[in-house]
Amino acid sequence: MRLDWALPDQLVYSVVSSLLQLANYYPRFGQSIINAVLEFSATIVEKIQSFGCMSILFPLSPAMRMPMPYGFIFSAVEILSQFAPAFHGFYRALISTTYRWAPQHWAQLSKNLNPLFDQHSIEALNRLVTDIVQLEETDPEAMQFVTALLARYVSRGRPLSGYFLICCVIEVQWTVLTQALIPLYLDAEEVQFSEAAAANHAWASLLRTPVATIAKTDRNFAAALEASKELSMECFTDLLVQIEEMEVAPSQDSYAFETMSESLVSSRNVERNSSY
Repeated sequence: MRLDWALPDQLVYSVVSSLLQLANYYPRFGQSIINAVLEFSATIVEKIQSFGCMSILFPLSPAMRMPMPYGFIFSAVEILSQFAPAFHGFYRALISTTYRWAPQHWAQLSKNLNPLFDQHSIEALNRLVTDIVQLEETDPEAMQFVTALLARYVSRGRPLSGYFLICCVIEVQWTVLTQALIPLYLDAEEVQFSEAAAANHAWASLLRTPVATIAKTDRNFAAALEASKELSMECFTDLLVQIEEMEVAPSQDSYAFETMSESLVSSRNVERNSSY
């Protein structure tokens, strides 16, 4: 059977989307299920960020075939072949599966994902492919595998770059936020589960349904909204400055323009939700 995406991607997508469906069908288990999803979001972000300027010096060989000790600095190969695809699967699951998120769930999810907005992390993720190619000590077979993997994602319009991952973060945040503030009156049989179904449903809901007023009554939630808005606008501004300083337009593979668009959508969404 041919998989549309890499195995870590498809595995995370299948597990997380299935968990959200179970939470819809069996609300009494919802809190435990969502806690697991939120914990995973924090873990995958931590792993994506667990590299530094020396991380590429760790070769692929045994590390890819055995469990990694907690706190280990992962290699560029591992980030690109395991954790970035896994995060993409997580993103696909959350924008494709409708769920009755609670505002506090969104606040925690936002807190877990916000570290990826760090500009140094974005730039480091953008440089990972170049780092692998330039590093002679890297396993040639591993380099060939990662190059083929990335080419497959690029061919489908999903480059696993730092900007693309931020675009995923932003879309997840506004999709979950909208579902948290606009009640879903769905029977279990009506729960939508298809590509981008939750994002599409959230966008349609914003156009016709007023949101909850929790932003004015819950200080912690209001603070999370403000932080999300500021990070989205900082992301847009940083990208705009970088593009203006470039001699040529950024390539489509960079996902710069798409990320700028999602930043504006997220900022406007947060502003609308916080104004009620």
